[in-house]
Amino acid sequence: MWAQARADGTPPNNWLTIFGESAWRWHPTRGEYYLHNTLSNQPDLNYRNPDVIRELLKSVRFWLDTGVDGLRLDSVNLFLHDDRLRNNPPRHLAGRMKREAILTATRASATTSAGRKISTC
Repeated sequence: MWAQARADGTPPNNWLTIFGESAWRWHPTRGEYYLHNTLSNQPDLNYRNPDVIRELLKSVRFWLDTGVDGLRLDSVNLFLHDDRLRNNPPRHLAGRMKREAILTATRASATTSAGRKISTC
């Protein structure tokens, strides 16, 4: 996942790795930053790119053809990100936004399959 630097040369946004450091590393030869949600020697793939998806599916097909019963996809929650690369909100707002999203989702799913309203906390 590649991105241009900001006008001042800094990373594209304020995203952090799971370890709390910048999720972006400068690549001098390419002249762009690359995203890594974990270690800097493990760049993130661009799962919005059809070629990346095609190669991933080829890998899955290879292993399934060998007879494995299944695959484990670690960090699947890191596969996609904001495609506009907007900054994350400040930490003090992020917790409140997450709580509000959970409450909204809970209220939206607070009916049974028969359409009856169920109690929510």
